[in-house]
Amino acid sequence: MSTSLLSERGFLKRHIGTKKNIAIINGEEALERAVAVFAQATNIVDLKFASSLDWTSQSDPFFKPIRLAVSKMSLKRLCLWECGDVDQILRSQPELEELEVGWFTSGVEQLEETDLPKLRCLAAPLHNAAYLVPGRPVEKFCLVLTFGDRNPFNDEHGFKNLSLSTGPIIEFSFHLFDSYEDDSYKDENFRFVLQTISRHLPQLERLTVIVAGSVSGRVILEEVPVFGALRCLTFLDANLTAVTAQKTQHFQELASDFSQSDGIIRVVPYLENWDDVFERLKQLCPLLVNTKATPRLFTCRGSFASR
Repeated sequence: MSTSLLSERGFLKRHIGTKKNIAIINGEEALERAVAVFAQATNIVDLKFASSLDWTSQSDPFFKPIRLAVSKMSLKRLCLWECGDVDQILRSQPELEELEVGWFTSGVEQLEETDLPKLRCLAAPLHNAAYLVPGRPVEKFCLVLTFGDRNPFNDEHGFKNLSLSTGPIIEFSFHLFDSYEDDSYKDENFRFVLQTISRHLPQLERLTVIVAGSVSGRVILEEVPVFGALRCLTFLDANLTAVTAQKTQHFQELASDFSQSDGIIRVVPYLENWDDVFERLKQLCPLLVNTKATPRLFTCRGSFASR
């Protein structure tokens, strides 16, 4: 499908966004008309289905024109969400270089190692990545968390399979899985996560952590130097854990300010500075040249955290 064909259809402008040879199908309105036009596609190289409809299902004849059209494309990038029969779709794309696999997607376990021989960039839940990475030249991996997911960093088998990329993986990004309220548990979970990554991805050069909370500067300084090849380190939506003047086993020994009027203990924390942490870290990591941190702009206490 040429770009001009897409731009000539007014209704497709509302339902299929285009940029060069890129098509994004979003929503169910005008879907029947969109399917008829999409079936003529020939030149699309970047395809993203944002709708939750499972167009890959072989049992649904309505989407057969889409499946047939996709099988005739030579895609470079593909995004799949909530699709149950992706193996046949992926087998037809030997030129695919970038793949995003979202929630409730299945069928990747049916692929042969000879499928997707050019896959370089992958975003997927760990259980899908465990099938997609081994034997393929994946260099960039983004770990996708799914609803109800337990901590994926407990999946030793899944992370071991990440190390089987022929790339190898040199760039890794993820949301920090953190369900702990107590800072000590947060710190140990963060330490465990970094140790898991460094153990299985020793050649990592670029690491991005989306925190949506706070992390310990002490843990960073103790664990990040283990990444011997690391060149770029980024923390997004992240604050450094507040450190009180004295951390002892007894709360009464904390440096505190007692109010004469209400008797409430107020502990004034000392917040570590990202610049100081990164400066010290670069002394420990000779190859580390690019560091970045963006602050957590808003937090709330309760069941739901603003992201």
